[in-house]
Amino acid sequence: MAEFEDLAPSQRAKRYRALAQDARNEAAAAKGSLRQSYLLSAEKWDKLAEESDGDVTWDGPPKK
Repeated sequence: MAEFEDLAPSQRAKRYRALAQDARNEAAAAKGSLRQSYLLSAEKWDKLAEESDGDVTWDGPPKK
């Protein structure tokens, strides 16, 4: 997840939520264990978003 490390916490949370929604969209079209896997992935992305929202430390501007 190196691509996320350079993002501000709010931007990371936004990206994680988008990935969670993508997983839910895929789950809607999937069946059985594949559907469950997509839903589990969505839950994990949502959890990461919540953790990023809680990250209130300031380490300066994003690294380049």
